[in-house]
Amino acid sequence: MIDPMLDSHYDIPDIYVRRWASACHLSAVVLFFVPFASILLPAVIWYMKRDDHFYIDEQGRESVNFQLSMTLYCMIVGVILKVLNWIFLGYFFVWVPALIYIAQIMLSLVGALRAYDGEKFRYPFAIPFIAPLEEDLH
Repeated sequence: MIDPMLDSHYDIPDIYVRRWASACHLSAVVLFFVPFASILLPAVIWYMKRDDHFYIDEQGRESVNFQLSMTLYCMIVGVILKVLNWIFLGYFFVWVPALIYIAQIMLSLVGALRAYDGEKFRYPFAIPFIAPLEEDLH
């Protein structure tokens, strides 16, 4: 029986394609401490190379969606912490943004390694802001 999570028609792309797919994930880590570079650099790489191969398009979209999701989560947590600081509870949860940043870096590295190996990698907690086009689904 074929595992429904695996595509039987899915071939491992060549090294050129896997490098660009991996670069989409890894570029978020390279400039992580520059504001919004963790979103912009993967988005630029994905946008420039998405027409070269479906694997680059798929993994680049995953990376951009994940980076957008984590940025949104950090902003929400920041607002919640500001509100909780008014009642002196925010100081107990100051570690939450650091946990989000660590998860973002670690999962981006895992995504880069998996993409380099030619695997389909899906990020947990990623909101699909950029969905595949209808013609890509058929």
